[in-house]
Formats: sequence, structure tokens, C-alpha cells
Amino acid sequence: MVQKFDEYLFQEIGRRVLTARGNLSQEIFANQEMIQNASRVSQIEKGKKVEGRNYLSSSEIETLSKIITNGDQIALLFGDTYQRKELLSSILCTIALNGNKPIVNMDIRHKLQRKF
Repeated sequence: MVQKFDEYLFQEIGRRVLTARGNLSQEIFANQEMIQNASRVSQIEKGKKVEGRNYLSSSEIETLSKIITNGDQIALLFGDTYQRKELLSSILCTIALNGNKPIVNMDIRHKLQRKF
């Protein structure tokens, strides 16, 4: 599957939040971490952007990065070092193969790397 860059990033951030939440309900997580409400936690975890607003507010980025990545906002948004290398590799592969088309599926990228 091929997807847009922002959708890919939002889904990855959502996975990080879901993992960090663990067994807590979305409501308890929202209350503990001062996020608007359980519905907002659900939107973030699903990678859904609400019409007319940023995917994450600056205060949500600050709050979530403190919980998930010890305050490292770059790690919250783009993942750990390995994930950032994978992302950069995908971006470069996309540029080389497609120009401005969506990010190449990770499985396809790995197959292409084996050929070259």
C-alpha cells in the first residue's frame, strides 16, 4: 500500500501513543496526561487529523514527548534512530523512483534494496 507522507507520520505517532498507553483506558490516559479527552486520544492513536486543526498541538507534542520519549520531541514525531533511518531511506527511494508521488511501501523498498 502506498500512502501520503503526513498520513504515514500520523499513523506512526499514533502507534507510539497506543504503545505508551498500554493497558490504561483512553479516558484514564487522557486524564493522567492532561490531554483533552478520550476521544482526542483515540484520534491521535488512529492517526486521524481533525479538519481545521493541526494533527497535534504544540502542548500535546510537549506532553506526549515527556511521557513517551523523555521529552525528545523529534523521537515522538519521527521515531528512534532506526525508524528515522528507515523513514529517510523511504523518502530518498520515493524521490529516486517517483518524484513527488506518495511514500513507497516499506515492503517494496526492502525488495528494491536487495536488487541494487
